[in-house]
Formats: sequence, C-alpha cells, structure tokens
Amino acid sequence: MNSVLRERATEGETVRSVVIFSRHGDRTSKTSKTTRLTALGKNQVYDSGEFYRARYLDSNSTHFIKGIGGGKYVEKEVYASVPDQQLLVQSTQVFLQGLYPPQTVTETLANGTSVSSPANGQQFPILHSVSSNSPDAIWLKGDDGCPKHDQSAEQFYASQQFKDLSVSTKSFYESFADLLKGVLPPDKIGYISAFPIFDYLNVGKIHNSTIAERVSSEDLARLRYLADSTEWELNANITTAMPNPISISGSTLAKAILTQLNSSVTAPDSAPKLSVLFGSYDNFLSFFALSSLPSASSSFYGLPEYASTMVFELVSYPSDSSMYVRFLFRNGTSAESALTEYPLFGQGGEGALLPYNEFSRSMDKIAIDNLDQWCEVCDSQEDICPARSVSTELQPAGHPGMKPELAGGIGALCALATVGIIVAALMMILGFRFTTKEKKVSEAKSCASIEESVDVKA
Repeated sequence: MNSVLRERATEGETVRSVVIFSRHGDRTSKTSKTTRLTALGKNQVYDSGEFYRARYLDSNSTHFIKGIGGGKYVEKEVYASVPDQQLLVQSTQVFLQGLYPPQTVTETLANGTSVSSPANGQQFPILHSVSSNSPDAIWLKGDDGCPKHDQSAEQFYASQQFKDLSVSTKSFYESFADLLKGVLPPDKIGYISAFPIFDYLNVGKIHNSTIAERVSSEDLARLRYLADSTEWELNANITTAMPNPISISGSTLAKAILTQLNSSVTAPDSAPKLSVLFGSYDNFLSFFALSSLPSASSSFYGLPEYASTMVFELVSYPSDSSMYVRFLFRNGTSAESALTEYPLFGQGGEGALLPYNEFSRSMDKIAIDNLDQWCEVCDSQEDICPARSVSTELQPAGHPGMKPELAGGIGALCALATVGIIVAALMMILGFRFTTKEKKVSEAKSCASIEESVDVKA
C-alpha cells in the first residue's frame, strides 16, 4: 500500500479496543537471592505507561480509544492482570501509575468545606493478580508446571547442536570466570548457562562499574546473541504441530489476548476498552514464533528489551462493522524504540491491518483453548488438572456469568459441605473427639477453585 493510502486508512480508522502485553522493567539479576525491580526499571515501565496514555487516552490523539474516559480511571473500562509474582506485580502497578497519573478532585460539602482527594490525587487502578495455584495462572505463565515443556529443554541440551556450541564457545565463557565466581559453579560456566551468564553480566554492565569496565560492548553483544539462541530453542523452535509444549506460553497468551479482543467484538458495551497484561520474555519469544513474526523481521529471533510491549489494536475501518486488528511492537522504552507495525501470520489486509475474522481464525489455530487441553499437552500433574472440569474456559474480563452474590453463596454452601464431610469422617474415626488438624478434602478444593476463578475474572 502506498503512503497516501496508508494515511487515508489511518484517518478513517476508529480504535475500539486495545490489549497491551508488557515485559517487566530493569531488575536485579536472576542469580540474586531476591529479584527485584530497580529504580531504572520503575522509570521504564512508568514511561511506557505515559507513552500509551498519550496514544490511547488523550482525546486529541488520532489513536484515542472511542468511548474511554480519557485520563480519569473508570474501573469498567480498564482490565489489568498479572501473575502473582512481586517483580511482575510491581511493574504493572508502576505502569498503571504512568497510564493514570494523579488527578486532584475537590468536592464541596454541604457545610461549604472543600475536600481534596488524598495522596495528591493519586488514582488507584484495580490490578488482578493471579495466584500460581489458580486455574487461570496458565494464561500468562503457560510454561510453569508443564513437564512436556521441560522435557523439550532436556532434548535440546542433549542435541548435537548444543554440544557443538558448548565446545566452540568454551574459552569465550571461561574468560568471564573471575566475574562469575560465587555466582555459578565452575562446571556451569559455559553455553549451558547462556542466559544466566548474559543476564548477570548485562545487569552488571548497567549497575556495576567493575563489570561495566571489564565487559566490552562487543562481548555483551555476543553474550546476548548466544542467550538469544538458547532461549529461542527452549521457547520457540517449533518443529511439530500446534499446540506445542515448546511454545506453550505463547499459545496460552494467544488465548488470553483473543478472549479480550473477542469480548470487545461481541459485547462492546460491557467489555474493557483497554486491557493491560504483564509477563516474561518467554511469552514474547513463543508468540513471535507462533505468529510468524521473524518472517517480518529477524529481530524477533532475539530477547525483547526490558519493558518491551506488544500491542493489539481492534479498529473499525471504513465502517463500524468492518473490524481489523493491528499488531505493533515496541522493543524497550528508549527514545530510539519506536512503536512499529508488523504483519501477523505473514499476512495483512490494509498493510499491517488484519481482518478480524482472519485474525481470530489464525489465533485459534495457535491457542490453547482451555485448561483441559493445557493439562493434556503438558501432561501436567498440577493440582489444577484433576479438577479441570471446574471453570476450564477462559472468560473475558467483566464476564457477566457469575454474580458476586452467587459466588459468595457457592462459597458458603461449599464451606458447609466441607465442614459436614470433615465432621462425619471424624465422628466415624474418633467418635465424638474433635481435632483442629487440617484435612484435605477434594470437595473443598473444588469449591476453592470456583471461588478463585470468580475472583480472578471479576
């Protein structure tokens, strides 16, 4: 499409809904006892929030989301979800503060007193953090608790490709042995630890003057290239039909994204206008591979920078009934990191615009559909799998299915049923002597699954 047509297409578009998936900001290395978000990392995700505020919440922007309340946070318009991990939760919180900065509101009481909002008008967007033992944890952390994914890694480490690279890079890695002393055991200083070594030295290059002086830009680039190659093999090297355990985190993410966008198509009045999801680099690499993004740019073979973002815009053009999806990627948050359009699945209608029906079909092909399928593909023995008949379908945020009062009723009934079962069992075994020792009851687990699922999707 020539530049004139691209300009006309942009002028005629209406942004209906947006899903943003982000990596966390700069952090301490994964080899440290506690991985935490740094001050630099906080600034990165905050700046990213400000960037998307200007694009989607400013009514003067050509990409303003139709129907959203601008700079004032409105709960039903925004959905934010993140795995319950400190680094990711904190990154999301700071991003949301950049997206919705303080907005002072002053009210006048009946007696004439003026009262301003506390904390300098800070807004508090709701964040849905998903526990690792929730059935909904798979959508943003699909490779966690997935044995088949781990087995794929073992196959790579046993491959001739891995052995050859281990030999050819041995002396290179050993040149950093003194910097890695106490960080990794000597037998792990090599290609087998490509990512941990790159991660530690990359963090050091940013925060440690000794490492910054010792590790040249050329060395860091080579370390990154080698880390890219291992992480691609472990998360994105798809050689069999989908869904594939190697790329499982991309398949579950695809379902999460599709669910949010589909709710905007089928129920635009109740669906969130903006969805914010946070995760890790493995989600990015897996999705890159599944959606054929490396065919658009070889940069998609590499690890994304801190605070990188994938964006999915649901737009109508030229009429409200003609829906398209635009995919954009921003690699990091530096001034040079432009938000750039790329065609998904090697195709595109209006340039990078993909008709929604085509987008939906293509995403369905790569997505994990429900918890049952995830358990089967992963051959997982996680606690969530035996009870997978409970709430296995991913529901969009704001799903109207189960009301809070009904969820509470179910919780109460389950609690009563659980107490009854425990009492009966104890009476049979111990007569009328009671103990406070906690018992595992399958019915209680099922009830917990129902209530947890309701909480996450509310």
